[in-house]
Amino acid sequence: MKPLFRPGPAEFFPGGVAQWPSPWAHAVHKPVFIAFLGCFAVAWTALLLGISSAEAGRWLDGLYWLLAAVSSLTGLARRLPEQNVFMAATLIIAISFGIAFVAEKTGVPFGPRAYTDVLGARIPGVPWPVPLMWLAVIVNGRGVARLILRPWRKTTYYGWRCCLISDWSRSPRA
Repeated sequence: MKPLFRPGPAEFFPGGVAQWPSPWAHAVHKPVFIAFLGCFAVAWTALLLGISSAEAGRWLDGLYWLLAAVSSLTGLARRLPEQNVFMAATLIIAISFGIAFVAEKTGVPFGPRAYTDVLGARIPGVPWPVPLMWLAVIVNGRGVARLILRPWRKTTYYGWRCCLISDWSRSPRA
């Protein structure tokens, strides 16, 4: 299997060893993504036919968000080392669960909320798929940002500066 990138010279990495992207992610990503698309198709079919989650089983909603999160993480692991993916997923889930827990108890930062029983079991007041939803949204948002900023990757003003500079160049001058 051909790696996605070739690491630089060993003197740029601590200990002289570069971390490669996860080799298992290339083999696992396509079957997981196909399973996600199948679950997506079943969920939309149930929605269009008017079948409620209580009738079809609540497992479909949970499976959908679980497959979305796993597919997002395996896609991320194709570009990053697995310890980076694991740490990013842990931090995103912990922070999103913490914010959802605080929001459930206090109504801060997004106002009061009430979860229905459709999302399933709760872990101290927060339905278990909520952190997985945030994980899928944040990881895929990172991918979309990389895709949008791809034309400017080799320039000296890549990233936030690129977004700000391009935005400033379009604004009318006073």
